[in-house]
Amino acid sequence: MKLRRLTDYALRVLIYVAERPGRRCSVPEIAAAHRISEHHLVKIAHRLGRLGYLDTTRGRGGGLALGAAPGEINLGEVVRRLEGDECPVDCSSCMLAPQCGLAALLGQAIDAFYAELGRRTVADIIRPPVRPAPPQQI
Repeated sequence: MKLRRLTDYALRVLIYVAERPGRRCSVPEIAAAHRISEHHLVKIAHRLGRLGYLDTTRGRGGGLALGAAPGEINLGEVVRRLEGDECPVDCSSCMLAPQCGLAALLGQAIDAFYAELGRRTVADIIRPPVRPAPPQQI
């Protein structure tokens, strides 16, 4: 299964913001880091905000922060809400459909895909925060 660009970018936004706890990230900052159009990223951030995954604040001191702890944002749920449950093949007009098991098999594969993602959260895919090195003693 190939993820749509929307889902790919949405996951990148969630990872970027999750790796910077305690501060708000800006759309231009994330767009520059991932070489994504700011205009496109604004739409994605807005959608993630409506879904509750991001806390979006406009204006001075605003920006993007996670709407929940990284360990509470389930990847399977995020991807399913952005991608949907549609079968990747449209068998409705195929003459082989009555005796073919492809649609059922692909449906099972999608269920397995979402089940595996459902076992993971954003916390599972972010890098640990970089801690400053302690001062060296001479």
